[in-house]
Amino acid sequence: MKTAVKRANRYEPQFTEAMEHVAAHYNTTILTARVRKPRDKSSVEKGVDLTYKRIYAPLRNLTFHSLEQLNAAFMQHSRKKYRDSKTFPVSAMKLNMSPSAKFNVTTM
Repeated sequence: MKTAVKRANRYEPQFTEAMEHVAAHYNTTILTARVRKPRDKSSVEKGVDLTYKRIYAPLRNLTFHSLEQLNAAFMQHSRKKYRDSKTFPVSAMKLNMSPSAKFNVTTM
């Protein structure tokens, strides 16, 4: 996203203050992709596809009225699906819940 980068640099790009606030709010890191280099696209698309099929597709017909309900349904589905798997406890420990408050640009 060109509007999120103040100064482009191959090794250390500078992001806008708003983008840094978004990263801090969601407790994540923002990484840039190489411009006009589609080498990484297939591996990223495959990861997105697997995530959708494993997480969102089973929950798509349900209605959630809060983020807490969505998080609870996700955790319940994950525990049920991966009950016998040895990888679930490790994956669940690394997974952070989404913040309960939405990111608001006016509060920066």
